[in-house]
Amino acid sequence: MSVWDNDKLIEIRERRTEAETEWNPILEEARKDRMCVAGKPWHAMDPKGQKAREDAGRPFLALDELGQFINQTVNDVRANPRGIRFAPTGHGANDKGAEFYQAHTREIEYRSHARIADSTAFEQAVTSSVGWLRIRTKREHPRTFNQDIWIEPIMNADQVLPSPGFVWPDARDIKYLFYLEPWSERDFVREFPKAEI
Repeated sequence: MSVWDNDKLIEIRERRTEAETEWNPILEEARKDRMCVAGKPWHAMDPKGQKAREDAGRPFLALDELGQFINQTVNDVRANPRGIRFAPTGHGANDKGAEFYQAHTREIEYRSHARIADSTAFEQAVTSSVGWLRIRTKREHPRTFNQDIWIEPIMNADQVLPSPGFVWPDARDIKYLFYLEPWSERDFVREFPKAEI
């Protein structure tokens, strides 16, 4: 491994530690929120008391107090989908150019089923205060280098670990971001045969 690679690896590890230090308490609270929404408030808010009640054979109630409000909010977004909008402003832009970009973006949203990504991110933000989607490129065909833009849902918000300290709600000013993907050792070796585990 070269000195540059080693320095880069050290920087990556430092950044991951920094991001985990900042985000782990937030993600832990998000996990508790999801457990409450899933009908396990005792497991989330009082795990020791819940265990004691189970051991003593005492019943405990878990009433669905949030479901109707979450469904009302999320279903409103599903019924009235959002989309990217273009407005002709500055540098010689006109309505015809904005319409062209709007049509192209609508085609990208349609092809990649962006409504699913939007509603999934919104539902996660409502239920646990953190929701993500990702915009990436894919090869349009295995025999070509042409790239297509895709908008994809991130089903598990815990897979995203952004840099701390960003200000914008859409995280446009982040300095770095880790997207954590679980891999089995067999799949990892098949995909990256020269990498060290």
